Amino acid sequence: MTPADFSVNLTLILQNGSGVKSRPWEAVFLPVSAFPIPAEKMAPLRKLVGACRQAFLKRGQLPSEVFLQTNRLGKLGSARLVRHAREWMPELGLGVWPDQPPPVLPSSADFEDLGPEEKLRPTIYEVMKITGEASTKQLAMAAMLGTGAVVEAVTPAGGEAFLAQTKALLLPPIKEPGFRRYPFYIPILERKTLESARPEQLDKWFCGASAYIRESVQDKGVLIVSREPLTPLLERLGGEFRKTPEPQWRIPC
Repeated sequence: MTPADFSVNLTLILQNGSGVKSRPWEAVFLPVSAFPIPAEKMAPLRKLVGACRQAFLKRGQLPSEVFLQTNRLGKLGSARLVRHAREWMPELGLGVWPDQPPPVLPSSADFEDLGPEEKLRPTIYEVMKITGEASTKQLAMAAMLGTGAVVEAVTPAGGEAFLAQTKALLLPPIKEPGFRRYPFYIPILERKTLESARPEQLDKWFCGASAYIRESVQDKGVLIVSREPLTPLLERLGGEFRKTPEPQWRIPC
C-alpha cells in the first residue's frame, strides 16, 4: 500500500495572489467527521498542526497564545482540563465574532420564537487562556487537540500587545454591562467569514497575529490561517495541489 492510500484533503479557502500585496492571507480547511475526533484518527491532524506550528512559530522563536472554547469542551475536553488545570492555570475571557452583532442577553421574544426542538443560540462564547511558558502551551495543545475546543494565535509582538489590540477592537461595540467585564477578548472566526472577508478586514480582526488555528465545530473541521504563503509548507509535507473539483491540497499521511 502506497503513502497516497493514507492521505487527507485540505480545502484551499484563501489564496494569496502572486505579487498582490492587498491579499496577504492564506487559509486551508481540514474537514473532520465530528468532534471529539477518535484517537485512532488523530495522526493526520497532529502531523499537520505540528508542522504548521513549527513553521508559524519559527521553531519557537515567536510567541503564541492558546485558548480553549469553553462551550466546546464536552465531556472529554472538560475531563482533560480538570486534570491539567493546576499546570495550565487558565484565565477566563470572551470570544467575539467580529463579523456579527455584539453579544447580548436573550430577550423573552427569543424564547417565544423557539420551536419545540430548537435551542437558544449561545449568548456568550467564553474562552480560557492557557498561561505559562511556551512548553506549557505546547502541552496544552497536544492534550486538547481534537476535542473541538482549541484556538491558537501566533503573536509576533507578544501576547500582551495582541490582547490589547483585540480588546480595543472587540470591547467598544459590546453594551451589555456583564459582557464588558472580561479581562480579555479574542476574535472567533469561521470558514464563511474567512471566505467572504476583505483582506483589510482580516488585517483588522487578527490584531497583529500572523497565524491562527481554530477547531471549528460550526464548520466540522479545523481552520488554519497564515499571513505568509502556505504552499512551501504544504509542499514540504509532500502535498499535491489539485484545482478540481475544488482547490485542494492532498497531504500523504
